[in-house]
Amino acid sequence: MKIIYSLLLFSFGFLLPGLTQAQTAPLLDSLPTTKDEFIASEKKFINTANWLIKTPLDQQENKRAKQSAFLIAWISNAPTVTVMINSKFTPLNKKNPQLLVIYMAAYAKYVLQNNYSKDEVKCTVAAIESVILVYQRELGKTIKKDKDIEKFIKLQEKGELEEWVSTQLEKK
Repeated sequence: MKIIYSLLLFSFGFLLPGLTQAQTAPLLDSLPTTKDEFIASEKKFINTANWLIKTPLDQQENKRAKQSAFLIAWISNAPTVTVMINSKFTPLNKKNPQLLVIYMAAYAKYVLQNNYSKDEVKCTVAAIESVILVYQRELGKTIKKDKDIEKFIKLQEKGELEEWVSTQLEKK
């Protein structure tokens, strides 16, 4: 009986790491070249965006840099996704440039999860809300206080963020 128990524990020692690894969603690992390859890689893009948003900025820094580079290259070359970067919504590159990747990731993720949405207001709101999430989680650790993002937070708390974004976009 002891031998069977020992074998089971030994087997779990080998199987458990594989099981936890299998549950990790695949991230971008190469840049597609054709439209069909981009479409086929959309799930990996979404997984990468989620990983960048959820993982603390000071953890797995090499992996974060690699995934950020893949994400930016993917967005830059994707035939089905366009991320609108407007200086009214991305003042974050002044004090916290790492939040620009979060903005881009969340914007493109919204596009993909909403049937290639071209609704600039909704895409921008989704991007800002992800920036707010990361900002609040990381403030005082890897993120510096930023009055522009604090303004977004106040608008969100009042339920006025979408209306404000819409108004800003009308002023183009």
